Amino acid sequence: MAIGERPCALSNDDQIAAQLRLLTEELSARRADLAEHERRLEEFLTVLSNMAALDFTMKATVGASGTTIDTVAIGINLLSEELAASMVSRTYVDNILESMLDALVVTDQRGAITTVNRAAAQLFGYAREDLLGRPIAALFTHAEAIERVLDLLRSGTESAIAETICRTGDGRTFPASVSASAMQRSSYEPQGSVCTIRDLTERRQAEEALRRSIAQEETIRAQDLALLELSTPLIPISDHVVVMPLIGSIDTRRAQLMIETLLQGISSTGARIAILDITGVPLVDTQVANTFIHAAQAVQLLGAKVMLTGIRPEVAQTLIGLGIDLSSIMTCSTLQSGIAAVLRHR
Repeated sequence: MAIGERPCALSNDDQIAAQLRLLTEELSARRADLAEHERRLEEFLTVLSNMAALDFTMKATVGASGTTIDTVAIGINLLSEELAASMVSRTYVDNILESMLDALVVTDQRGAITTVNRAAAQLFGYAREDLLGRPIAALFTHAEAIERVLDLLRSGTESAIAETICRTGDGRTFPASVSASAMQRSSYEPQGSVCTIRDLTERRQAEEALRRSIAQEETIRAQDLALLELSTPLIPISDHVVVMPLIGSIDTRRAQLMIETLLQGISSTGARIAILDITGVPLVDTQVANTFIHAAQAVQLLGAKVMLTGIRPEVAQTLIGLGIDLSSIMTCSTLQSGIAAVLRHR
């Protein structure tokens, strides 16, 4: 081009090419904007879906450009925060269910399991996903028992309790208490049931142990009574003489039983003399000596007398040392001499 000439204008082809490039760039930018809008709309749907499930942890992305879609994102996040502050979150509910010690099983209206907690999976020995969709009746040895409970709930009963036998995944059985409540929709239509299941094995074992303990105590008491009765036998040796040989220590309980047996025997036999033989009593103290005196006084009220035999030298010394007055009681050193004396003066 010569000096002083103007540059020539772009040719038509060049202008068309430039316009096409601009149009292509504009279409690409719009396509990118649409793709970004679609992504963010999908994100909004995901956040809203989580909010419907009471999960308020996810937030919508807010851009820096301040577009309309950013404004919508801000509104969704504000709504999520308000709902999180006023409602119980899904995480919070899940934590409550997982912390329960009792097994929790939720079923639909047909009785199929829809939700279980950790305790239920552990109690029945299944993986949690293996329980979902399974009929709840399959967890019991007698399916009709739980079916009756579900029928009650379907018919409008709010809750029901039953005791039955459960079956684990490996075939083990255990007694259980089932507490079921009806779960209803907002229109009061039955939606399913919420069941809590408690293993009663330990309680049944404790009850059985208590029953055995009570039975054992009753047996021991009966044996003690029998031993007491055997320890105070009353033996008639003639129409008017009875003998009560005493062996072992004499405590308050045994002393009372001895006097009762003695009085009943004299009353029923009409005996005039009761011989108390203390040869087998290892210790005679003030309490034991007073027991003999009380027995003699009670027998005298029935018109009979008491003879005390088997008084060993050390026992005689003890009685003298204690200052016990045995003047109202006949005494002999041995049972044989006492019986002979009584029969001789009959």
